[in-house]
Amino acid sequence: MMKEDHFKLSIAKYEKVLFQSHETVAAVCYPFFKKSPINYFDYSRFYDSGEFINFSTAPIWSKQYYAEKLMPSYQELKLFCDNKGSSQRYTFLSHIMEYPPGAADANPLKYEHNISLCAQYKIYHRIYRVDRIGDFFRVIGFGSTKEKKSIFNYYINNIRELEKFIQYFEKKAFDPILGQNNTRVIVPDYLSSPSLIDVPSKKKKKTDLTNREIQCLDLIAHGYTMKYAANKLDISARTVETHLRNIKEKLDVFNKNQLIQYWYEHFNS
Repeated sequence: MMKEDHFKLSIAKYEKVLFQSHETVAAVCYPFFKKSPINYFDYSRFYDSGEFINFSTAPIWSKQYYAEKLMPSYQELKLFCDNKGSSQRYTFLSHIMEYPPGAADANPLKYEHNISLCAQYKIYHRIYRVDRIGDFFRVIGFGSTKEKKSIFNYYINNIRELEKFIQYFEKKAFDPILGQNNTRVIVPDYLSSPSLIDVPSKKKKKTDLTNREIQCLDLIAHGYTMKYAANKLDISARTVETHLRNIKEKLDVFNKNQLIQYWYEHFNS
């Protein structure tokens, strides 16, 4: 299966997750919106495996954001969090503000397109908090309408309220309902950095894998669970597990991250 075909499958999966979760997200967010000038919220986690999870009060915009590959890369997220985990914490994305520090050097056209595309969905003046937590970056955004340019004063003066809401969202929505592995999708090009994940020190040569092993690896590398892969291939989950174990033995690798890295090096074309 070609790279673009997989990406189309990922878009379809992401769209399904967005719209299935929207009622839960809205139920938690809208009471907060009623007492503040905020009318947009999104919550993302970018895992070192190259997987991504996102929930938003504007799922149509979020689907477009994913379809146009506007997600940040690992290196871009590192602009906001250093290796020790300390963080710039907050940064703005708005047509009336300068780009975040380092963004102009990273990919200014992507940031510009991100802002202009978001405006098409009437989402403006966003503030994002970026944290490094364990094996993922947590990225949380708030936004408002175009005319509320004073929203930046609100953000600055109400940081504690925003942080309380983030904790409330995680407690009421993410942890019990949304934070499941089957809601993750792959971020295109996120794994371009060799420092991202624990890969073997010696780059593996392309090894002969069976067609079934390649099919299993293909699905797992694109964020699907073993149960989904089993249903897709009409085999048992135990058989999928066996194929993945055989692949690891052939490649002399030890974990899922290394399998994904191998797929990106040899089959991502």
